[in-house]
Amino acid sequence: MRKDIKVKEKSKNQKGNKMTNTVEEMKKYIQQTIKEEGFDENGDIKINFSDLCNESETKEAAEALNYDCEPAEGQGTWWISER
Repeated sequence: MRKDIKVKEKSKNQKGNKMTNTVEEMKKYIQQTIKEEGFDENGDIKINFSDLCNESETKEAAEALNYDCEPAEGQGTWWISER
């Protein structure tokens, strides 16, 4: 029975680590996209995250970089804005 509990705990940790890795990758993706394309005159940039991560990972990555984010038109597309 104890072995089963350890396996379940390990699975939760692996999932958490995967999300952390994805958030770190998305932070790099946001920074790179901003570097390449820059913000528009309103301090916004539209970035497509489809097939890269989920909604919570997008929000977490943007917030970790001190940006606001809102869904844009199109699946997986977000407005990233300077605060």
